Parts: sequence; C-alpha cells; structure tokens
Amino acid sequence: MMHVLEKKPLALVLLLLLSFAAYAPSLRNEFVWDDIEVVQKSHFWFKAEGILPHLFPKEAIHKRARYWRPMVVGLYVADLAAWGTSPFGFHLTNALLNSLAVAAFWFMAIVMMGDLRVKRAGQVAFFASLLFALHPMHVESVAWVSARTDVLAALFFFLAMGFHVMNSKRGAYGFLPYLFVGALCYYLSLMSKEVAIAFPLVALFYDLLTRRVVTGRALASYVLYAALTLVYLYFRSRLFVMVPDLSAVSASGGGAAVGATIGAAARLMETAKTLLEAYLFYIRKLVFPFEFNAFIAAVPKGGLYLAASCLGVLSLVVAGAASIWRRENVTAFCIFLTLATLGPSALIAVFGIASTPLAERYLYLPSAGYCLLLAYLIFKVSAGWGALSSPENVKIPSLVLLLISALYLSFSLVGQQTWVTNLALWEHTSEKTPDYALPHVNYGYALKEKGRTEEAISQFLFALSPRVHDSERGRAITANNLGTAYLDAGDYRKAELSFIKAGEYDPGYWRTYYHLGLIAYIKGQETGSARFYREAEESLLKAVVRYRYYSKAHLLLAKVYLEMGEGERARAQAEKALASGLVEPLRKEAQKIVEVYDKGGYHDPKKDARE
Repeated sequence: MMHVLEKKPLALVLLLLLSFAAYAPSLRNEFVWDDIEVVQKSHFWFKAEGILPHLFPKEAIHKRARYWRPMVVGLYVADLAAWGTSPFGFHLTNALLNSLAVAAFWFMAIVMMGDLRVKRAGQVAFFASLLFALHPMHVESVAWVSARTDVLAALFFFLAMGFHVMNSKRGAYGFLPYLFVGALCYYLSLMSKEVAIAFPLVALFYDLLTRRVVTGRALASYVLYAALTLVYLYFRSRLFVMVPDLSAVSASGGGAAVGATIGAAARLMETAKTLLEAYLFYIRKLVFPFEFNAFIAAVPKGGLYLAASCLGVLSLVVAGAASIWRRENVTAFCIFLTLATLGPSALIAVFGIASTPLAERYLYLPSAGYCLLLAYLIFKVSAGWGALSSPENVKIPSLVLLLISALYLSFSLVGQQTWVTNLALWEHTSEKTPDYALPHVNYGYALKEKGRTEEAISQFLFALSPRVHDSERGRAITANNLGTAYLDAGDYRKAELSFIKAGEYDPGYWRTYYHLGLIAYIKGQETGSARFYREAEESLLKAVVRYRYYSKAHLLLAKVYLEMGEGERARAQAEKALASGLVEPLRKEAQKIVEVYDKGGYHDPKKDARE
C-alpha cells in the first residue's frame, strides 16, 4: 500500500472517496437547529440577484449584525436553485465540501512537507489528511448545514496556504499565478468565515521559519494580503459590528481614573484567563475527541484548570521554540497553525458574541495543524530522530495511524447519529447540558413539531424553573414557546398568560406581541366583537415597531383590517408582508388580499380573502 501513497493521483482519489464515505450517513439527516430558520423558513431571502449587493455593500445598514459571509450566502442560493428546500441536497453539498477541504488540506500538506524536505513527505501528507478527514470533532461542521461556514473557510484557507508556499519557493515557476490565486483563495476564505483573518500571520510565520520573509515574492504577498484584509474590513464595517468593545472605561476625576485603571487591568487579566482556559478546552478536544455536545454552555473554570491551561500553552510554546532551534520547523509550524486559527474562536469565549462561548465546530480548521503534527511525529518517533528511509520505519507508523483513523471513524459515525433529526439532537443535548435553558427549549420545540405537545410543555416549564440558567430575553422566548404549545393544545387562557409573562420578562421581544395579537384575533373570530380586533391591532403594531420586517405580523394585521372593513390598510399591510418575505401558503394569502383591492369589483373582500 505504501507505494500507492507515493502516487499522488491515487492518494488524492482515495482520500476523496474515504472522506465522502465517512459522511454518507449524514445524507439522510433532516434540517436541525438554525437550518430550520435559515433554510426552511427564510429561504425566500436567498435570491441570485441579491448576491452582488451582498458582495459589494453600499449602505451602512444592519449595524447590529455580526457576520458578513457572502460565500455562504452564494452557496445557499446555489443549493436552493438545485434542490429547493430538500435536506438531502444541502447535506450532499456539505459532504462534498468536506471532501474538497480534505483534498485541499492534502495539497497544502504535500507541498509544505516537500518544501520542508520531510522524508516520506507523501505518506506523512496522506496520513495527516486521513486523520483530518475522519477527526470526530468535524461532525458538527459537516453534519449540520448551518455549520458549513467552517468547512468552506478551511477549504480556501488550505488552498491559499498551499499556493503561498509554492509562490515563496526560490526558483518556483509561475510567480504571478501562484501569488494571485493564493490571494484570491485567502479572500474567499475571509468571505466564508472570520477565522480566516489568521491566514496572513500563518503565512508570515512560515516564511520566517524558511527564512524567506525578506524576499521580493514574500513582500509582494504581504502587501496583497494586507490590501485584501483592509478591503474585507471596510465592507464588513459598513454593514456589520466589528470587534465588540471590551472596556469602555470612564475617567472623570483622579479617583475615577485610578479606579478605571484598576478595573481595566482586572478586565485584561480576566480576558487572558478566559483565553487560556478556552485554549486548553479546545486542545483537549483535539487530542481526545470522543465526547460530543452541541451546546457547551460555559468555559471550564477553577484554579487547577487555569494552572493546567498555563502549563499546556507554555509546553506548546517551548516545543515550538525547540523545533525552531533545531531547524526542524514542522513542529513549530503545526503548533502555530493550531494556536493561530484557534485565536478567533477563543475570543468568542471572551466577548460572548455567539449562542455558546465554545463550540466543537470551531475546531475544523485548527485540527489541520494537530493532524499534520500527529502524523509527522508518529513517523518521526518511529524512525528515531533520523532519516525515514528504511521499510521497517514505515510499517509501524502506518499501522499506528491506520488504527487511530479507524478509532476516529467509529466515533465520527456515532457522533453523526445525534444530528439525524432535530428531536434526536436536542434530546441528546438537553441530557448533556441539563442546567441551561436553550437545549430544553429547543427540545420542547422539536417535540411540539412532532405533535407531542404535553411533553413539549413539560420541557418549556422546566426551562423556566429558577434552577435553569437563562437571560431575560431567553426566558421571554421560552414563555412565548410555552404559549404556542398551549395554543396547539387549545388552552387559550394559559396561552395568553404565557405570552403576558413573556412580555414581562422582556418587553422588547416582538414575537410576544404577535402572539398576543393572535389571541385577540381568535377571540374576535369567535365573538365578532370589534373590541378584540382593536386589541389585536394594538399588539401587532407593537410587534412591527420592534421588528419592522416581521412578515407574519404584517399579514395578521392585514387580516385584522379586513375584519374591521378597512381595506386600504389591509392591502398596505399585505404588501409589507410580501416585501418582508413569506413562505407558502402565507404568501398566497397576502397576494390575494392585495389582488382584491388592486383589481376592484369585489364587494365582500373579507369573504374573498377567506376562500
């Protein structure tokens, strides 16, 4: 088998087949978690004509949003055009993207190992790629459609790094093509996920190791990378939040200034502490990737954990320094690649800008450095610190790496079972994280969607209990979901009380007002009383004030106005509902209301709208 691995086309085909086969079970998966909102309920936003404005934004809008990922949007557009809202098509795209990312990793590894003159470079690159293809911490990124951002960013990151190495080699042919293709791949990675911002640092570190940092080719690369980074930051800053403010210290007077200084120092210490703890968590997950949890609610804390974090990071720094001192370089580069690409994800634990401070999907790109280092060191240790030339020094590391790969595969297959359905995902996650609300709320929602209303109500009530950690907005969402479950059960009184309670938790949560309006509308339908329609109008107007693009609220307002005989106002709300985006059959309802007043000749618009 070893001679096959030296034949690059055969090795590449084998990796493509193995990586796709490993995630073939995910093709049967449903949409889960954010997929339901992003694809099933909001797919009307993803249109081909919207890609260009998203790539080159002109207006400073949506300043509270956090992400600018045009490549992901473009891929959603392509998927919807090819598959509609079929989960199979989206999961097939994810599996294919993962296989391409494995191929790109192999390309980067084989170019780099050859450039660093590693013996058995082809075999090291193959086994590193095999480990990467099967690493269990990739399950979340591949089996969950909404997590494809990590796969897409890694795909272009690996290509960019491979072309950067080819461009930086002395005597390399085709300087300009390598330079521009690598830079393009870097920019595409940036437009896939923010973690790609680490690429220029990784490229610079590689050039420092290989002593090419002052060559003309290297300097041209840095200038181009810097320019693309500034372009990316410019467009992102026009539309989206940049880096969250960590301190915002006030200094009004001498005493206040001293207190502010102490407070700033304390915050910096806490930031450094959280970063170290996050790093240790991720490193442990890379080395022991055998336990899965989709909702990691908190960064591990404690004196011993912090000490272990400091010791672990320090050990990696020392190992990297020793590698540089010995001019072996591979170990140093792999450690730097892992730590640098973990940096943006570790910062999430500090700023709290995601639903969880830590997540397994963030390990997709950083695992590249770990897998390459593991394969390299196993070959290196097996052969001693000398050459890797004798056949005996190849069989043992190959067998060890095959056994590790088989272990990885078995856990990856087990991990994929959790992501098959939304119900399975949240049943598992609520058991793994019992003291936090979101897993129970999502489990309740999944139960409600399956018609298991009483079980759903039980999960929502548990999530609202004092022992469960949640924010005021989170409790408002839970109470709102509880109200919808009571609606499904036909208990309008309890539903209304739940919606009122949601408003008390967070007066700014718009869905609460929509459902209060819905309750009033139902009462109006049952009694014919205009008073209830006025109550519905009042609640729904509060909903659209808080969220102007709330299409369902606009549509329900249109129905309320129809019942009140105010046709022009009904049409105006129906038009707003259509402009905000609606799924079928709600879109048809809104269109019919508009048509009633556009065409004229309908003496009973309320009757026509109900037909």
